[in-house]
Amino acid sequence: MKISEIKKAARASLKGKWWSFAGLTFVMLLVTSLIGIFASSFRMILQGSLMPGGFTLKTITFVLLSILYTAASLAMLPMQYGFYYAHLASAREDDLADPAHLFAGYRRFWFILGLAILVQIIVSFGFMMLIIPGIVIALAYSMWPFIAHDHPELSIKEVLERSRVLMQGHKGELFTLYLSFIGWFLLCIPTLGLGLFFLIPYIYMSQYHFYESIRYELDEEPEIESVAIEKETILTDNDPYAGEEKEPNTQKDPETATEPTNE
Repeated sequence: MKISEIKKAARASLKGKWWSFAGLTFVMLLVTSLIGIFASSFRMILQGSLMPGGFTLKTITFVLLSILYTAASLAMLPMQYGFYYAHLASAREDDLADPAHLFAGYRRFWFILGLAILVQIIVSFGFMMLIIPGIVIALAYSMWPFIAHDHPELSIKEVLERSRVLMQGHKGELFTLYLSFIGWFLLCIPTLGLGLFFLIPYIYMSQYHFYESIRYELDEEPEIESVAIEKETILTDNDPYAGEEKEPNTQKDPETATEPTNE
């Protein structure tokens, strides 16, 4: 599917839902921003007032807040998965953005948390090497939220492997899709960033439709033997004489048989 067709499909999925997804994006960004601002502010205040020496009350408080900030950041990862899921669910069910979808990842908290952390670690190692390898790795594992939803039977390793294999030959296409939103991003600057509440759902919905355009490439076709067995079973079930011993066919070939004479 062409980039223009993917973006057209994304706009069709967002038709009549732009404001609901803008509100969902606002909630998502607000929660993540409040956690970051709250923890960072306290850390800066305490860090500026810390005195060198032993473990004072301020030092202990600083350490506890750092741990709390890390825990809150990790707890937010399933909500990021829920943001992906909200777009998938809305596109497939043609519903408005439901804030409850943000908590979909908490039903499989440890699985989604471990998956998200592992993806971040892998991508971080990629960017530690160079920017380009980091981008390539990030694109390779970018489909994990959709795969985790569509294939709940897979393990964390299998989800990542499926995303990597699925994106073979498509990483450049997805990167081009992301680049196509640069113009829209520049248009958000005069709006003081308010346009991002509409642009972000547009990007996420486009990524979902990109996934839909390639997801069937990994569907396994049934093996020939299993198809033959299934076909034989169907024929046997429909045959009223199945299981009975049939008499040998003694009928002559129509071409060689002679018609009986009327005497």
